[in-house]
Amino acid sequence: MVNDGLMERFGIAEVYGMHNWPGLPEGQFAIRPGPFFAATDEFEIVVEGRGGHAAKPHLAVDPVVAASQIVLALQTIASRNLDPTQQLVVTVTGITTPGSAYNVIPGQARLWGTIRTLDDGVRTMAEERLTAIARATGHAAEAARRVSGNCAEAPLVMGGEDFAYMLNARPGAYILVGNGATAPVHHPEYDFNDRIIPAGASWWVEIAEARATG
Repeated sequence: MVNDGLMERFGIAEVYGMHNWPGLPEGQFAIRPGPFFAATDEFEIVVEGRGGHAAKPHLAVDPVVAASQIVLALQTIASRNLDPTQQLVVTVTGITTPGSAYNVIPGQARLWGTIRTLDDGVRTMAEERLTAIARATGHAAEAARRVSGNCAEAPLVMGGEDFAYMLNARPGAYILVGNGATAPVHHPEYDFNDRIIPAGASWWVEIAEARATG
């Protein structure tokens, strides 16, 4: 949407988003300045080997062994290449081969996973842009306080959120609204708490009125 000109087409100056958050007290809010949800990147690695009989591994080039070594080496990206005070998650979430027999070494192995970061590092971010985002977070927090009387500091979240693309294009903020002591989102027993709707809707009204008046 951002690449298609959403911001320019509708004259959008600021953007705001809200996410339901089980575990946060019902109807309460939480927010934090700066990075919030992680940037998400996916990777896929295909290891080409040479198949053969499992009883004669010396005549093959086993891609399963090579892929296994790669999985272990990927774990050193965070543990041995990054300042421990910075956030980075590298997770291999799957590995597969076209093989289906116990006695055959496959010719290929494929592994895939995700990388989560909270610091874009290589991106150029002007001080003016950072200031604009920080100010928008302040407006969002103040609106939350007017609704519920409080706005806690939200935790860093390594889950991904596409709303970040909008925040890259325009200043704004992303806020959590508490769902109460319920199962977390994406859990099979998660159930949206309808009682928080008035609080969430009131926040939208507050932020709209506050920003409309400057």
